[in-house]
Amino acid sequence: MKKMITISILVLMTIAVSFCGESQKDTTEDTSAAPADPGKAVYDQFCLSCHGITGEGDGPAGKALQPKPRNFKTEPFKFGDSLEAVMATVSNGSPKAPTMAAFKNMLPPESIKAVAEYVRKLAGKQ
Repeated sequence: MKKMITISILVLMTIAVSFCGESQKDTTEDTSAAPADPGKAVYDQFCLSCHGITGEGDGPAGKALQPKPRNFKTEPFKFGDSLEAVMATVSNGSPKAPTMAAFKNMLPPESIKAVAEYVRKLAGKQ
C-alpha cells in the first residue's frame, strides 16, 4: 500500500511538472512553419516522462515505476492496439497497472484521440 501511494505521488508530480513547464512556453514561435503534430505535443507533456521520447518505456519517471511503462515498439498493447483501444486506455488508465493514470478528466476527447494516434505511430501501427 505504501509503495502504491509513493508511485501515485510520483505520477502526479510528473504531471504537475509538465503543467508548470507549459506556462513558460516561447510565444515567439514561427507561425509560417507547418503545424506541429498535436498528438506529439500531448505525448510530450503527459506521456514522455514515463514512456520515453521514442516510446520505449525508458522515460526518467518510468525508471522508478513498477510495473515498468510499456515499450510501444516491442511489447504488445495489453488492451489492443486499435485506435479505439488505445484511446480507451489513455482515457481510463489501466486497472492492473496503477502507474498508468486515467486522463479522461484531464484531457479533452480530441487530445486523447491525437495522443492515441501518435502512440500508434510510435508503435508502427499506422
